[in-house]
Amino acid sequence: MEKVRKGIAIYKNTRICWLVIIVLAMIAIVASLTDFIRDLHSGLGFGGFILILSSLLFKVTIIINDESVKVSIGLGIIREKIQLQAITSCEPVSNLWITYNVPFGFGPGWRTYNAWGKQAVELRHKNGRVYRIGTAEPEEMSQNIRERIKRLEV
Repeated sequence: MEKVRKGIAIYKNTRICWLVIIVLAMIAIVASLTDFIRDLHSGLGFGGFILILSSLLFKVTIIINDESVKVSIGLGIIREKIQLQAITSCEPVSNLWITYNVPFGFGPGWRTYNAWGKQAVELRHKNGRVYRIGTAEPEEMSQNIRERIKRLEV
């Protein structure tokens, strides 16, 4: 965890998705050693695909400032900005085992962002949507968010 006081960010945490990196590297190695990739063109295309996929999913970054919680996956193409004013509850939770190493997931009314592990913070939005953000510091992160929300209410 990194606290930044001089800039806008109050809380910043980046976690690397090691399982994603290892699995994609293994797929690339196995595919290159098998008959799946026989010529240079398809090999370069598959390698490029793995590189793009890796850059999209290799880390999860959480930034909390006085106005919002921002979560981005990889290089930031996949990202979410949740306004603090719209959060109705913020609690530390445990993720289901199936989502321990999944960088992001979504469905009707919910989103999950997680590099690895079972600890997370659950944010409930005024519109009913639920966000689960994986972190190694759920107590500290949820306390930080609740403090920011209280400052907005004053």
